[in-house]
Amino acid sequence: MLPRAAGTGQTLATEGTASCMKFGERPVTPPHMRKWRKSTYAEPGQRVVHPGILDDFTDGISTSVVFGGVSVKDSDHVEDIWCTPGMDSEYSEAKYSQKESVYKSIKTQPLGKSYVRGHPLPERTLDSGFSFGKPSVTSAAAKPLIYPPVTEDEKESQAQYVKSHGSYLPGEQKRRDYTWKIDTSAHRFGVSCGSQNALNGTSVGVSKALMQSDVSRITSKKTEDAKSLTIQLGRARNLGFGSKDSHPAIYGKTSLPDRKNGEWDARACIEGTYEPEDQEPDSDLGKSMTPGFRNITTETRPFGVPSVRSDIPKYATRSIADNQNYGDDVSAQFLLYPQQFASMGIEDQEFQTQKYTKDEIFDIFSSSGCADGLTTAELQAAWNVASAISKSDIVTVEKFQEALNDLLEAKA
Repeated sequence: MLPRAAGTGQTLATEGTASCMKFGERPVTPPHMRKWRKSTYAEPGQRVVHPGILDDFTDGISTSVVFGGVSVKDSDHVEDIWCTPGMDSEYSEAKYSQKESVYKSIKTQPLGKSYVRGHPLPERTLDSGFSFGKPSVTSAAAKPLIYPPVTEDEKESQAQYVKSHGSYLPGEQKRRDYTWKIDTSAHRFGVSCGSQNALNGTSVGVSKALMQSDVSRITSKKTEDAKSLTIQLGRARNLGFGSKDSHPAIYGKTSLPDRKNGEWDARACIEGTYEPEDQEPDSDLGKSMTPGFRNITTETRPFGVPSVRSDIPKYATRSIADNQNYGDDVSAQFLLYPQQFASMGIEDQEFQTQKYTKDEIFDIFSSSGCADGLTTAELQAAWNVASAISKSDIVTVEKFQEALNDLLEAKA
């Protein structure tokens, strides 16, 4: 007789999965909190009142009044707005033009024609080939006059460009041909020289007075006393017990070493002042100093266990708990550059060494999609070539792929 099941089992109609997945209706916002939500005023035309004074409307003013009105008559349609009166037909268009012809703007400014001023012109002007003006005997194009062609020496036309376009060369001083009594090539504006000072030099004293840098500043003694009680870098805080004139300017000792007196800094502490022979490794480095445990041997063989255990045989069926390396583990190159189908647990060596029958080969190529568009006769022909090369009824995937590629190239 089997023991009873562990735990406690019970079946309740109200605690099943179906009842747990049924959610009740979402609770509505309480009336005293609804006024603080923005959705209260989201309706078009809703009157917006600050929530803080909403409860103060006790004089009969309703906050639910919607502004705006609804038009009783039908609104205008787009076709009525875009439709021009009197343009329904050619007859109506002619009647509309007849009514519009009484306006002066229609007479003097006809659509698509020049302005009509009412001047009587000779009959020869009505000819289609008539043109106003008189042709000149000689004429020059406007472009060479505005943009004269550059000759071999550009200095010949540079003066003309300066006069017509104001086009100065880069860094060239603009010349307006003023008559000055100074040498513009050596004079520097803004610097006084001799009698050119304002008021014949009497303004020099004013400029010196304005250039004073140390200006006396008068402040209240209470302000200065309050500033003296604040924290100042490198000085003891004034607690108001006396004048700070008796205190030293800076407390503490400088952290910079005095190398002349042989004081050490951080670099000297890290590097030290050891002699070269003191920096050599100890003579007993790597040797056991316990008596009776010193391995003294004259052999040159290395001691210890090698990482690759080629000295012991490999089991036919390797256990998952066996962490020995028998020399068949993958290299670092395989880990950095894995093979194409390594993520699927298939190595490239299986395509080259593992042999399959005809049905297995056909199933592999059909499942992988490599045989799409090929008939059974074409696959049979490729199998015949691959089996002839391998001289066996079982071939590898690589041999069959080579036979199939040759068949496709011959077909193309």
